Amino acid sequence: MKGPGFIGAGRGWLCRPPSASGFSLVELTVALAVGAFCLMTIMALLPVGLQSSSVSRGDSVATSIMNAVVSDLRATGPTSPLGSSTTSQEFGIPIPASGTTSQTTLFFTSDGASSSVANANSTYQVTITFLSTAGGRAATPAVAKVTWPVNATAKANASSVETLVALDRN
Repeated sequence: MKGPGFIGAGRGWLCRPPSASGFSLVELTVALAVGAFCLMTIMALLPVGLQSSSVSRGDSVATSIMNAVVSDLRATGPTSPLGSSTTSQEFGIPIPASGTTSQTTLFFTSDGASSSVANANSTYQVTITFLSTAGGRAATPAVAKVTWPVNATAKANASSVETLVALDRN
């Protein structure tokens, strides 16, 4: 039986009809090179994506902590007599009397647990600075800043979120 695609007896090669199509070795080599280039590009971008995801997570947690601290400060009602010092309910942040300044530092873990001293699990540091006012019926201004990680050796390694809060305690 002889014909197209038949390995002829004693011939030792495959006979193909002239209309048969296939890929040449050059075409396969080019296709593999293009595929390898695409895979290398994707693999090179993977660490960038992971780092971006990590930074985004840190920003989200810091913003949540900032919201909790600001909510705690705003939930602290007017004092009697008006403008005297008080302490916030949830985090125990001392709010000074009108016309005075103070600064308080809290430390938070990744899961939101707070502490007044840094420990091995502390990731975020919150600094609340109360600014002096003229006294009377003025709002109490405060600057709240969240920085992370707590143990950053240089400012270049730290990230931060900062906001200004005006508390109506009168």
